[in-house]
Amino acid sequence: MRKGAFARSKITGKRVLELGSGMGLGGIAMSLMGADVTLTDTVDVLPLLRRNCELNLGKGKAHVCELDWMKPEQTKQWDAPFDIIIAADCIYHEHIVPHFHAVIMATTNEKSTVLVVNELRSHSVHAAFMDAFTPTHTVTRLSNKLMHDTYQHENIQMFLCKKKRYGTKGGAKEGQEASAEEDAEENSLQEETPKPQAECAGQQGQGQQAQDCVPPEGEHSSGPNGHQHLADQEQPEEEVEDLTSALASQLQQADMSGGASHLGHTSNQAAQQAASEQWAARRTGTAIAQMLGAVHVPTTS
Repeated sequence: MRKGAFARSKITGKRVLELGSGMGLGGIAMSLMGADVTLTDTVDVLPLLRRNCELNLGKGKAHVCELDWMKPEQTKQWDAPFDIIIAADCIYHEHIVPHFHAVIMATTNEKSTVLVVNELRSHSVHAAFMDAFTPTHTVTRLSNKLMHDTYQHENIQMFLCKKKRYGTKGGAKEGQEASAEEDAEENSLQEETPKPQAECAGQQGQGQQAQDCVPPEGEHSSGPNGHQHLADQEQPEEEVEDLTSALASQLQQADMSGGASHLGHTSNQAAQQAASEQWAARRTGTAIAQMLGAVHVPTTS
C-alpha cells in the first residue's frame, strides 16, 4: 500500500476488474485504496458478494456483476481495457485455464497489469496456466516476501502478467523490451530469489517457464560434474545442432531403459553420467524441447 506498483498513490482512480471474486476480499481492498473496482463471479455467488461490498464499502462504492467465463459475450458489458485485473485462487482445474485466458485477453491491453495468485494444487494445472499465458504475456513470479508474514506459504504463488506488445502467438516482434514505464513498474516489485538448479530442473520437467532459475548474464553456472559454463555464451549453429542431435539420442535411450527409476541398479559412474546428460539437456532449453517433442526427460535427485 505504501510503495511500489500497487501503492495507494498509483491505485487511486484506476479501473480494476476482479475475476472470481468469491466473497470479494481482493476487490474490497482495492476499492478501499481508491480504485474504481468491478467485482465479478457466477450468478449464484452475487447476493453474498453484494452484501459483503455494502457492509465494508457502503452502497454504490463498487460494481458487482455477473461474469461466467464460459460465456465470453459477457465481457462486452464493459469498456475494455481495464487498468488492472486481479484474480485470487481461481485456477484449480486444467479445463478452466483456456476460458480464464480468453477473459484476460478480452479485457486488457499491453498497458494493463494482471495479478494472479494461485495455490499450487497440481503441477499439471500450473503447467496449463504457464502454457496458456507465456505465448501472449510476460509472466513474472513475485517473491513470497511481498506477502504478509503470517499468511504467506510456499504453495501460494503470485504472478505479474503483462500482455506482449506485438500480437499474440508467433508475432515476429514478440517479446521485445517493454517501455521504460513498464520496466519501472516491474522493478518496483521484488523478484523471487533464484532457486537451486536441481529445483529448476524439476520445474522445467513439468512444462513450466523457470525464467527465474537462469543465472544473471555473465555469471557462471555449474553442472553436476562441476564444469563451468557461461550463461551468455553462444555456440556455433553447427555445434548446437550436433549437440541437440546427440542429446536427443541419449535421452531416448535413457527413457527406453527406464531413466531415473533404474539409477539405483546402475553403477555410480552411470548415475553421474545420466545426471550430467540431464543437466545438459535442461540447459539447452527450447532448442532441445523442439528436437525432442514429447520425449520424456527423466529427472534425478
